[in-house]
Amino acid sequence: MLTLVYGDNVELVDEYVKINYTDSGYEGCICTPSSLLFKIQNKGLFDSNTSKPKILYNLEVNQIKDFSEFEILLKVTLGKDFNHLVLVDYSNDLKAKVKKFDNAIAKNISVDENIFKLVDSIFEMNLAKSLSLLEPYLAEQKENYVITMIFYMLKNLLKYYYSPSDFQKLNPYVQSKVSSLAKKTSISKTKNVIFALSEADYKIKSGGSSRVILSSLLSYLAN
Repeated sequence: MLTLVYGDNVELVDEYVKINYTDSGYEGCICTPSSLLFKIQNKGLFDSNTSKPKILYNLEVNQIKDFSEFEILLKVTLGKDFNHLVLVDYSNDLKAKVKKFDNAIAKNISVDENIFKLVDSIFEMNLAKSLSLLEPYLAEQKENYVITMIFYMLKNLLKYYYSPSDFQKLNPYVQSKVSSLAKKTSISKTKNVIFALSEADYKIKSGGSSRVILSSLLSYLAN
């Protein structure tokens, strides 16, 4: 099995990929689809007794326009104990053309209005609202997604404070949301949330209960 990460917001996709894959040891591969297929078939990736390489394959970076070979790639990886190949697509073309991708392995990264509302409620110190907005994500076991998207918002807040030129390059919708949020908080408060969220992220990845850890985080930030 392989993973497809796609969406209509390049920066949001890149942020998600960085936190979930690049920072976790995935290495970028610049090659043709045929070379990628050869790499998979000849590196012992399906041998459970070997250390499987983690491959990140960005379709834009590799300038891939013809998706026909990915049908073969899916057949090779589908149904296997294989989860170390991540395809990145900014245009959604691959999702549309390769019908075998399903919701279990295709991650649509787009602007999520509820994430903005959740971050708003955190900085408003509204615990009840924060817990209510968090619950649907926990029910769908999307705690990593929540943490990634909150980090994304916090990173943009830091751009607002420290790098106006970079902030102006953001999607206009994101700019408006971040500007509104900045009026409700401060640099010190933003840094406190980053530190607390980083600790929560570490505890979850170390095997802690995401529900308990994230609920405790929101309770702490509301005080």
